[in-house]
Amino acid sequence: MVEPWTFMNRKRAAEYLYTARTLTADEACEYGLINKVVPRDQLEAEVEAMAAHIARAPLSTLMGTKALLIRAWEQMGMRQHLQMSADVMSIMEKTSDAHAARMALLQSGKKPRDIA
Repeated sequence: MVEPWTFMNRKRAAEYLYTARTLTADEACEYGLINKVVPRDQLEAEVEAMAAHIARAPLSTLMGTKALLIRAWEQMGMRQHLQMSADVMSIMEKTSDAHAARMALLQSGKKPRDIA
């Protein structure tokens, strides 16, 4: 799962999480969840071009950059956040209202994205 608080301001992250609304590609880009929107028929070429660009960098530079990014996330509390998120989800999925919502969804024949 993408942790929206790492990409969005608090208000936008709250709206995104509370509504569970499906975003358009342009909205996802605006929110910072993705870097770029490209037409489907250009996607593979775009991915290959980016991979080729990254592959030209020295491996040691890429390894150092990755280590710094991981350290920054840990300093922001990402590891603790992910653990707490898993703990809370484990508890919340066992509540009676969550169970009722799942049963209603199953009986409706809809998919989760159709009700958000």
